[in-house]
Amino acid sequence: MRIIIIIINTHIQYIVYYIQIYIIIHNMILHIFYFIISTFISSMFFINFSIKFIISFIYSFILSLSFCFIFLYYLICFFFKSFDIIIRIFINIYSFVITVS
Repeated sequence: MRIIIIIINTHIQYIVYYIQIYIIIHNMILHIFYFIISTFISSMFFINFSIKFIISFIYSFILSLSFCFIFLYYLICFFFKSFDIIIRIFINIYSFVITVS
């Protein structure tokens, strides 16, 4: 019975892990689209082309920096969450080995 519980628990952790991967990828795609659309919209509001280019470049640069920080945040969260799941799996296996022996 304990083996079945450990297997189910491990599979649930993997399902949660893959759902989090999907959420991270989905958020990254949304941020990319937000970056493209906001750059386009910011360049539309200026009449002179040189001013338009400079302002849109600065705005795009600021957005890309925020995009990089958001990506870094997701990457760190993803790493620590995967590390946490691996530790939990090893703890489950270790507790099973201790219980059986």
